[in-house]
Amino acid sequence: MRKNKSTMDSKKWVVCLGGSDSKIPIIQAVQDRGMRCAVVDHDSDSPAKRYADLFLNISIFDSVAIIDALKQANILHATAFVFAYTSLQEGQLSASRLTKGLNIPINLKESWLENSWNKIAFKRFCSATGITTPAFTESLQGGGTHMFLERYGKAVCKPIEGGVGSKSVFFVDMLNDEQVIDNSCFLEQYIDGDLYSYNGIAIKEEVPFSLVLRKYTRTDGKNIAGFSSRVDRKLGARIINQCKVAALSMHLRDTFFHFDILVRDGVSYFIDFGLLLDCRVNELLLYGGFNAYGYILDEVLNLPTIEHVRYTKNETETAIAFVYPIQEGRLRSLPTSLSTVLPGCSAYIWKKEGDFVKVEGTVEDEIGYVVGRDVDWSKVKNVAGMLEEEIIIEPV
Repeated sequence: MRKNKSTMDSKKWVVCLGGSDSKIPIIQAVQDRGMRCAVVDHDSDSPAKRYADLFLNISIFDSVAIIDALKQANILHATAFVFAYTSLQEGQLSASRLTKGLNIPINLKESWLENSWNKIAFKRFCSATGITTPAFTESLQGGGTHMFLERYGKAVCKPIEGGVGSKSVFFVDMLNDEQVIDNSCFLEQYIDGDLYSYNGIAIKEEVPFSLVLRKYTRTDGKNIAGFSSRVDRKLGARIINQCKVAALSMHLRDTFFHFDILVRDGVSYFIDFGLLLDCRVNELLLYGGFNAYGYILDEVLNLPTIEHVRYTKNETETAIAFVYPIQEGRLRSLPTSLSTVLPGCSAYIWKKEGDFVKVEGTVEDEIGYVVGRDVDWSKVKNVAGMLEEEIIIEPV
C-alpha cells in the first residue's frame, strides 16, 4: 500500500495481552520481524510463556501495572504496538488505555468499542450513516414486546451489551413472548436470509484487506457452524463496498474488524460489528499461509512486507467447521485419528481429556475445528460432525 518502507530496529517491542495457545502465532509474527514480544497473563503457566522474550505475570485488565512493568524492564519507550486479540470487553478497554499511556497507535479506540459492545449504539450509528439494519425495539414493557411481534411476527432477542459468541440470543414469537422480561435485552426483527461475515483490516483509515465468507449456524441459530469462502463474486464485491463505507464512517484505523451481514432479496442488513476478525477466521487464514497479525504489523509499523494478501479472490474454496460438545459434562475420550480425517483437511482439538464442557452456544464451547482447502463446505461440516460423535462426554 505504501512504498519506501524502513526496517524496524530489532530492539523494538510488541506487547501481547494474553498467553493462550492462540497467541503463539502473534509472538511468531513479531519475532519474524526482528522484534521482541512481551506477553502479559495472570496465569504463570500460560502456554505462550515459553515463546515470549519477556513474560509479565500481570492481569491483562490492569493497564497501569503493565505500564509500570514495562518501565521496570526498561522497554517502555521501545514498545511499538499492543496486541489485544480478545473478545473480552475489559481486555479491549485495557489495551485502549495502554496504547494511550504508551503514546503508540491506538487500535482499539473507546468510541469504536462502544459500537462493538453496545448493540443499540451500533444500530444508531447505522441509522445515522444510512446503513440498513433489521428493525428493533428497546421498549419491552407495557405491551411493547406484543406490539413489535404483531408487526413483525417473529423476532430475535439479543443482549444490548455483549461480545462473546451468541450466548443469550434466542427467537421469540407470540407463543413465547413472556420470555422477554429483561431490560438488558432488545428485540430485533427476524429476517430469514443468508448470513455473511465481512472481515477487514483497517490501516490509517484505509481498508487494504477484505474477506467475505458465507457464515453458517446450527439449526438453533446459536452456535456458529463454520465459514466458507465460496461467495458469489458480485455479491461479495457489493458487501465489500458497503462495509468499507461503514469502516470509513467509523474512522477505523490500525485494527481488525468484522461485520455480520444478512442478505435477503438483494438487500444487505448489518446485524453485528466487532473489533476482531470473526470467530477463528485468523486460524482459517493461517491455514492458507497468511498471518493476519504479521500483516497488520507490516502496515502499521511501516515494515518491509512479508505477508501477501490472499483469499481476496474466491478461486478455490476454503472452509472451516467447528466441533462442539453434544452435551454438558467432562471430556472422557477425544478422537485420535485427526491426521486422516479427509484429504485436503486438517483437524485441531484444543480441549483436553478431563476438561469440563458446556453447551451454552458460545465460542468458548468449541472443542476444536476442521479446516480444508479445495474441499466443499458440506464435507468439512460432515467431518466435524463425525468427530463430535467420537467424543465421549461423561455427564456431571
